[in-house]
Amino acid sequence: MHSHLGDVHQAVGNHDAARESWRRAHTILSELRHPDAEQVRAKIDELA
Repeated sequence: MHSHLGDVHQAVGNHDAARESWRRAHTILSELRHPDAEQVRAKIDELA
C-alpha cells in the first residue's frame, strides 16, 4: 500500500517520495471513504 511505502521513504529521509506516496494513499483512501484517510493526511501535514 502507498501509505506503508511512504513510511519507508520517510524513514530513510526521502521526504519528497514519502509525501507523494502518502498523497496517492490519501486519494485512494478518501475515494473509498476509508477511516485511515485522515491518518495519512496527518502524515502529509507533518511534513509541511
